[in-house]
Amino acid sequence: MNSMNDYKNKAIILHAEVYGWLYRALDEMVKAEWHNDELFKVWLGRAEFLVRQSKKLHNACENDY
Repeated sequence: MNSMNDYKNKAIILHAEVYGWLYRALDEMVKAEWHNDELFKVWLGRAEFLVRQSKKLHNACENDY
């Protein structure tokens, strides 16, 4: 049961990180009025990485429980 709590805590932290990065990305792009393609690519790459990590964590949990 303790490992399930560890999973939940990791999932909460990871999802908070995902949403925090996405929020900051959107905020930066709005400030730049969406004209900065390089900034968009950097933030999109980070968002894609975090989403992949989130999916891996979810899949690992499904396999373990």
